[in-house]
Amino acid sequence: MRMRRPARPNRAAGQAMIEFVIAAMTVLGVLFLGMAMLGKFSDVRNKALMASRYAGWERTVWTVDPGWRASHGSFASKGDEEIRSEFVQRVLGHDQAALASSDRTARRLPGGMAPMWKDHAGVDMLRNYADVTLGSGVDETPAATLKPITAAMGAANAVSAGFDLATRNLYRAEVGLSVAGDNAALRALWPGWTGFGMQDHTVLLTNA
Repeated sequence: MRMRRPARPNRAAGQAMIEFVIAAMTVLGVLFLGMAMLGKFSDVRNKALMASRYAGWERTVWTVDPGWRASHGSFASKGDEEIRSEFVQRVLGHDQAALASSDRTARRLPGGMAPMWKDHAGVDMLRNYADVTLGSGVDETPAATLKPITAAMGAANAVSAGFDLATRNLYRAEVGLSVAGDNAALRALWPGWTGFGMQDHTVLLTNA
């Protein structure tokens, strides 16, 4: 009677399985880190939108018109740097309920950044106050917009004769954020990484 020898394990198949597991863990690890980082960048996008809306609204109620300052003083005036300091404290990673009058002159990043603004190693992605920019301005209201308004009033001539109808009512604000430019973890994941930048624009037309 012939005895059958037990089959030897296929060493090549076992090695291939180990290599596959290692490769899969590496790829999945990168994907999980990438998905988490995309969520953080989405929060940066949302905060940029909130900041531009904040700045746009503040510009409608705080003037930068030199003529206004000359005639009425600076009590209703606020510059871009003051608005920028405020939204950095109140919008970007600010988790305190109270608003402080010092927010207007802080000119620095808030003390505690939100967890969403940290990488997986706990390093802040927004490192410098200079990485936050703000530009705002006031433009003439387009004639195509004013014309139907005055026509609807039915008294364009009377308005222009009896009132000083404001025509500079188009307020705009542009906020820019640059994060994670020097983040070692992201540079290791994506060679050539230079940072993530986001800009958002808000335009508001006030009543004429």
